[in-house]
Amino acid sequence: MVEKTFNAFYFRDQIADQIDTCLVYNTNVARAEGNKTNKIDARHLVKKLTYYLMWGRREEDLPTVYVPGAEMRELRGLFTTYQLHKKRNVQITNRIHLILKQNGICVERKAMDKKDFEARIEGFEIAEVWKFQIRCALRALKKAEEEQRQIKEARKKRPDPLVTLHPEAAEKLGLAENDWVQVITPQGNIRMRLHLSPIVDPRMADVDHGWWFPERMEAEPELFGVFESNANVLCPDGAEFCNPEIGGWPHTALLCRVEKENGG
Repeated sequence: MVEKTFNAFYFRDQIADQIDTCLVYNTNVARAEGNKTNKIDARHLVKKLTYYLMWGRREEDLPTVYVPGAEMRELRGLFTTYQLHKKRNVQITNRIHLILKQNGICVERKAMDKKDFEARIEGFEIAEVWKFQIRCALRALKKAEEEQRQIKEARKKRPDPLVTLHPEAAEKLGLAENDWVQVITPQGNIRMRLHLSPIVDPRMADVDHGWWFPERMEAEPELFGVFESNANVLCPDGAEFCNPEIGGWPHTALLCRVEKENGG
């Protein structure tokens, strides 16, 4: 018998083929009174198990939890992660909305989902410290939206991989909002949709990270399209580029060029 903890199901799986029965004790239903220590918990479990075995193995004497199969546990885990994802996004959106209200600015929540909202922040007459907080919150929201591509609501907000340029930089390159472009480095190139924002430095290109396409085929050579728009394709990974002090590669900032797709 094992106590119901976060890894109880895993532990049960490890010993299942070596024993006849493994029960997972439901501590939420039958909780020991008084001080709670590992030793007290162990004694409590032994007493409950002894009583259960001596008095005919009645279910009411030993409350246990149902142990779902591996597939069901995976589905439950995905649902839990999805709920956390939604909760985090709501918290971030609420914080932005509150900051604006505290400064006398009324903005509909729907407006915060639009591409130009980040640029609109710069035009608000509020102290820089508030703008800084909003920028940080928007960046966190952006990163959250870039992940979980298989979740319908997250993908709806960010349907395409984006590279963000300053409008002046895009104009010099002959590019416009929503153009499909190629981001190119000596290591490779990826396909991205162009987004313009005045808060990006004119010398920089801000590329979404970790793109893959869950709607694509998982088998080779497609592999969910992971090499089409994933920023890792642009990054060096040879041993000669590895930083010996940190054991990592320079993935934060790289020289690149941005061109309209098909040379148009």
